[in-house]
Amino acid sequence: MGTIRPGSNFAQMISLALGLFSLVLCGSFLNKLKNFLPYNLGAGFLLLLIGEFVDLGNFHEHIGISLCAVFVCAGLTTRERARPSRNLFLYSLLQYTSQWSIGLGGYLVFLLFFKLDPIVALAPAAGLSGGHGSAAFLGEVFSQRGNEAAYDLLMFSATVGVMIAVLGQVLLAKRSSIQYDLFSINRFKGSWPSWVLVVLICGLSIVLSEVVLNYLKFKIPYFVFGFLISTVVKSQAMFRTVDSGGVSNLASELLIVFGVGSISLSNIKDELVPLVGLILLCVVVAFIFYKWIGLKLFGEDSFLMALFTWGWSMAGIGISVGAINSINPDKAQLVLKRYAPVYFLIAPIELTLLLLAPFMVFKTNIFLSFTIFALISLAIILYLKPQVAENS
Repeated sequence: MGTIRPGSNFAQMISLALGLFSLVLCGSFLNKLKNFLPYNLGAGFLLLLIGEFVDLGNFHEHIGISLCAVFVCAGLTTRERARPSRNLFLYSLLQYTSQWSIGLGGYLVFLLFFKLDPIVALAPAAGLSGGHGSAAFLGEVFSQRGNEAAYDLLMFSATVGVMIAVLGQVLLAKRSSIQYDLFSINRFKGSWPSWVLVVLICGLSIVLSEVVLNYLKFKIPYFVFGFLISTVVKSQAMFRTVDSGGVSNLASELLIVFGVGSISLSNIKDELVPLVGLILLCVVVAFIFYKWIGLKLFGEDSFLMALFTWGWSMAGIGISVGAINSINPDKAQLVLKRYAPVYFLIAPIELTLLLLAPFMVFKTNIFLSFTIFALISLAIILYLKPQVAENS
């Protein structure tokens, strides 16, 4: 195996170039095959394969910067106020809380038979419904606490989630394949002021993170500073029309590419069986919710709404959009319009839980956390039950 000194500037440049090369190559190749697989996932697998022959070290720095750029773009995005659907919010929240309860409860059971890393309890919710973004977020938090294996466990969970989402959408939609978004350089285009602004905020975030590390001896992830700074910048009138969509698209793509490429199976082999077991249990529960709640809760749009939420609960929003857009482009826009205000309610809850996650896995807190999530899930089911029965 060839070796490039991990952590060197040369290694970082080469790995970034390989990530971009993998994205373009897989995107162009899968375009010719009607994009039956998300091209960013294929690019991640290609980068993972390259890593078997050339040791580029880990991709944590690229993941951290990509995640920071995503949060900066989120802070710069104008949020349109709309009234969210209560049923869609509760159904989405149910998918999320059930994964937390399965992860925490399953961890307590598996702990009787295996010696496990506590991150296993958090991997299903952070990796599946949270996707590679939440996996990177939580991986960064745990890496600051000295748990380097957290990245591998979380990214593995997120990657398996994407594959399950793709296969599930094909089977549930009863189609031979789902066509995901085509790769195009135009997806990454944007005005030069937006690119300059995002780069400057990311650079400032990195500097502030390093300053805090040097003087206070602990590191705050780049994305924390990035989101705070971009939110302040957005409040200034001259920056309110900045469109950072192209930057956000590229950062999100690279986050998945480097996230998949960073997985080291040797680091998760001891937790592989219980982790896969928890993921499969989440899949079974999500299917039950899809079949007996989702398909009966949203009237004539129940199928697409339930299919969208299935994809979201397994792999995040991006994968869901590709599936429903392939089936019915016109309806897909309506689904996204209905989900947008719900997302802005779910996102703060998700962010708060990810920040609290390290405290949930304290020995004295695991059972309490499991109980709270299980009770919330049960309460939502009981609330939705009469409406589901009425539509049956």
